[in-house]
Amino acid sequence: MLARRIDDRLSKSRILELYLNVVELGPMVYGVGHASAYYFGKKPLELTLRESSFLAAMLPGPRVYNPYRKLGRVMARSDRILRRMFAAGMVTEEEYRAALAEVPSIEGLEQKVGRTLASPSPGEDTGEADRSR
Repeated sequence: MLARRIDDRLSKSRILELYLNVVELGPMVYGVGHASAYYFGKKPLELTLRESSFLAAMLPGPRVYNPYRKLGRVMARSDRILRRMFAAGMVTEEEYRAALAEVPSIEGLEQKVGRTLASPSPGEDTGEADRSR
């Protein structure tokens, strides 16, 4: 019922805009504006084609398509999105090949992945008391 009223009152582009402003794209990351700043340190209009397809690749589920844990999965889905865009004539072959060649620079990837996989930082409280005394 609500969906029908929204569809009757708003244009498809407005519905998409509203969705993209609130969709979850990571832990406590909501909306494309926040996600573009969080992952790439940019405003949405500054994103490259690859970076845009990268964010789109995360839409089905940011927990499943988490670049800090499953970068290969996100990149493969981004490649499929780019391939479909090219096949649909939305981008030129030159744009398509350039986007595929680009490796997105994800903000804090090394620190966030390293912190997850590595041992605690020096001075970090691990919850264990010094037992040498």
